[in-house]
Amino acid sequence: MRIIFTVMWLSLLVTNVNASNGPCPFTALIDQGETLIMCPESSEFLSTGPSFDSYQWYRQSALTLETELIAGETNNIIEISALSATYFFYWCEVSLDGCTDISNLIFIDSYVFVPTTVQTETTSICEGESTVFQIIGTVGSYEWYRDGSPLGIDSPTLEVAQAGTYTASVFPVLCPGLEINSGVGTELVVHPTPMPVIFFNDVSNEVCLEASASSIEWFYENSPIIGANTMCIDLVGDGNYIATVLDEFGCRGESDVLMVTNVHEAYSHVQVFPNPCVNAVNIQVENPQLVRLVDVCGQEIKSENIDYSSHWDVSNLTSGIYFLLIGDRSFKLIKVH
Repeated sequence: MRIIFTVMWLSLLVTNVNASNGPCPFTALIDQGETLIMCPESSEFLSTGPSFDSYQWYRQSALTLETELIAGETNNIIEISALSATYFFYWCEVSLDGCTDISNLIFIDSYVFVPTTVQTETTSICEGESTVFQIIGTVGSYEWYRDGSPLGIDSPTLEVAQAGTYTASVFPVLCPGLEINSGVGTELVVHPTPMPVIFFNDVSNEVCLEASASSIEWFYENSPIIGANTMCIDLVGDGNYIATVLDEFGCRGESDVLMVTNVHEAYSHVQVFPNPCVNAVNIQVENPQLVRLVDVCGQEIKSENIDYSSHWDVSNLTSGIYFLLIGDRSFKLIKVH
């Protein structure tokens, strides 16, 4: 609402217009008081007594102090529109039996409301997530719309998880019949959950993803495989494999479980378990073998001639990938905490 400065303007106005043919035995009175504050797009009626011979309405701009005779307004009632008639002083000049008097002044102003806007931290979410829209603007009652349809939610905030274009309206407390709509909508995009597919490549003896992703993480028997973040990975052993991925929108998806069995039939006489391991690993061979443990740089950490089986303590190893060299074959060993 505008700040009203009336003292100086009232004095000037009275000086300009309060001249009559002497004291009249009557008083012209506008009964709405000294100030009238209107709702935008509304209208009000000002009136004086109906018992005068003639009427003429005037107004003076509160900004420029320019006085205007309002053409055609010669009745005791005048309609004032908030769209074009605010921030003016109004009065009526009346005559009766040859005596002219000027009514009291009334200042017309209108409420000014902040435009309605909708704010949110993001307009792009993954399936299963939500975000919050918030109305910034005037206090009042509220209505939210999705794709033009009202949602019936009277709140300045709205938690949304469904794709669509959202708008909001505010109905101010001071002018509940006025609707201030946000106008251009805010579109929420919901990205579907990626559905990675994994398969066993019997040529390379690997487990692979069918399609690439921004980020990949592999699991063996529900435990993460340290450092396994490529489209294809070497087999840890027989068991269940899962891949989780992040797509270009940051949405996470998980593959179905892939059970891999009998993939080392040619090497079935060698057993390494558990793998991944924490504190110890068991090694079983069908025939006596030299078994060597090396890191990813090929540096030997431990070696032993094993007749049939051995139990190795690996608790002092740091987490990571190692290799067991058994004869001319290599087996990946994963150490975890």
